[in-house]
Amino acid sequence: MMATTETNNTDLARAEILWKSADTLRGQIDAAEYKHVVLGLLFLKYILLKYISDSFEARCDELEAKSTASRWSPSGAPDWEHTPCVT
Repeated sequence: MMATTETNNTDLARAEILWKSADTLRGQIDAAEYKHVVLGLLFLKYILLKYISDSFEARCDELEAKSTASRWSPSGAPDWEHTPCVT
C-alpha cells in the first residue's frame, strides 16, 4: 500500500513540474492561442507513437532476424547489409 502512495506523490510532483514548465514556455501567449500549439504537439506525438515508432520497431526486428540468420558472408568479411540496427 505504501508503494502506491509514493507512486502517486511522484506522479503529482512530475505533473506539477510539467505544468510549471508549460507555463514558462507559454510566456506571453494568451491561453486561448496556446491551445493551437499544444494540440499540434499532441497530434505530432500521436503520429509518432502510432505510426513511426511501430514501423521503426518492425524494421529493426526484421533486420535483426536477418542478421542472426547470416551474420558473416562466405568470404569471411562482415555482412554489413545484415547487421542489427540496434545493438
